[in-house]
Amino acid sequence: MADRGDLADRERRIVAAVFRSGLAVSTALMAAGLVARAWESTTPGPVDLSRLEAMSPAGMLMAFGIVLLAATPAVNVVALMYIWARARQLRLALIALMVVVTLAAAVALG
Repeated sequence: MADRGDLADRERRIVAAVFRSGLAVSTALMAAGLVARAWESTTPGPVDLSRLEAMSPAGMLMAFGIVLLAATPAVNVVALMYIWARARQLRLALIALMVVVTLAAAVALG
């Protein structure tokens, strides 16, 4: 079993990497969407996540960036759940699992 100090350091590095990656990719998607909107011939409306099929490509880029940014903390919870389960920190892993199940139910139920 890993030393608790090593595990805490590993947790911090993984959480930081996931947040950094999620922020970088979502920012790039939203910036690309803004640039693409500048070249659209029609006046762009608001980004409506409930009507993806009616969106322009620029709106889709913006929407995916927003969704990715919102999903980044959930991905962190899943990563920590995996780390804690492997480290036999079952109490923490079960708490993280409950969070994941709650988030999944919220998404499924709207």
